[in-house]
Parts: sequence; structure tokens; C-alpha cells
Amino acid sequence: MKQILIIVLFLLILCGCNTDSDIPVITQGDIFEIEAEEYYVLFVKDGCGGCEKIKPDAIKYHRSAFIKTKLPKIYLVNVSDPTNQGIIGKEDNLEGVTDLIDLKITRTPTLIVIKDGKIVAHYIDAKMVGGFFEEILAK
Repeated sequence: MKQILIIVLFLLILCGCNTDSDIPVITQGDIFEIEAEEYYVLFVKDGCGGCEKIKPDAIKYHRSAFIKTKLPKIYLVNVSDPTNQGIIGKEDNLEGVTDLIDLKITRTPTLIVIKDGKIVAHYIDAKMVGGFFEEILAK
């Protein structure tokens, strides 16, 4: 009985952990290297209020995609990391991009949808990214 109680307590603690480390973190160099037909990349920055606002929905989606294996996976890129500074630009360049050299974002949060190695959709700011997650989680 004591072992069951410990296991239940452990599972409750585990389920209550709500950190962005749940979502796989990648660097900018990995963005177009993921071997999947379709996947999402969420760009965030330290101290970004909008990023903090959408993280719970991003984590919820990630957990759903982990369980429902047909859902596209989501990956996180933190542009505060010096290794990810190359994608910050003066103008957004997203739609139709197929390689890292051409990819530029100007603000966070930004979510891109990559299908067959090409960006086919993007969502910029907490309202649009949050709306994307709300819509996809409602299905």
C-alpha cells in the first residue's frame, strides 16, 4: 500500500511539472534538419511576456503530440541563446523559406510550420500563436 501511495505521489508531482523544458529545445542549425514530414518550431526569448503567456498552451500541445503520435511534433528555439542569434533580422522572412540562411524573425513568440522542408505557415505574436494552439487543441 505504501509503495502505491509513493507511486501516485510521484506521478502527481511529475504531471504538475510545467516547464518549457518539456518541449525539445533545438538550435537554429537544427531547424531544417529534423526528419519529419511536418513539425512546428516555436521561437521564444528570455523575458518575453508574450512567450510566457503562450508557453502553457505550447506545453499542452507538446504533451498531446507525445501521446497522439500522428500530431506534428513541436520544437523550441530560444533566440536569447547566442548560438541562435543568426535568425534575428530587421524584417521577417518566413513564408516559403527552405534553409537557415534565408530564415529571419523580428519578434517573439513566433511559430513556424514546416512541411516537406519548407515553411508553409507562420504565426507572430502571442495572440496569433495562442490562437493557433487553441484551434489545434480544440480538434
